[in-house]
Amino acid sequence: MSHKDYIRATSVIREKIEDCDLVGPRNHDLIVAAEAILGFTFPRDLRHFIAEFGAGDIGGSEVYGVVANRPDSVGPPDGVKLTVLARTEWSLPANFFVLYFDGFEYYYIIDCKSSEDPPILAWFPGEAVNPKKEFITHGSFGEFLEELASWIEE
Repeated sequence: MSHKDYIRATSVIREKIEDCDLVGPRNHDLIVAAEAILGFTFPRDLRHFIAEFGAGDIGGSEVYGVVANRPDSVGPPDGVKLTVLARTEWSLPANFFVLYFDGFEYYYIIDCKSSEDPPILAWFPGEAVNPKKEFITHGSFGEFLEELASWIEE
């Protein structure tokens, strides 16, 4: 079901692209370079999103993705830079990618050890993710993206 959520969300994003501020498509080599920096392959739907849209604002919410291939080159919405920073300064486990900041205290992360549809978790910087205390916010990246897309659909 979650891939269907992703398909619906990206359809809305394409229809309402004027309400978004996205960096645009990222080529295969740039995505592979980002994955090499991070040490994992992005899950399927996140990888498709990065390839088509890159990163950026959807309905007033900034989705982090791939902007450049150097983690020190830019700030948000470059999820590569933020993920590397979170690993070194906030003890983010190596298999997670930072997707989003809620504007208050939580970062939304995705576990990239799965290539399919892992859930999106809320994470507070400075605390290691404890599998017994995961705070799941969305069942998949598609579900997360569909929620953001619904804000521009209204």
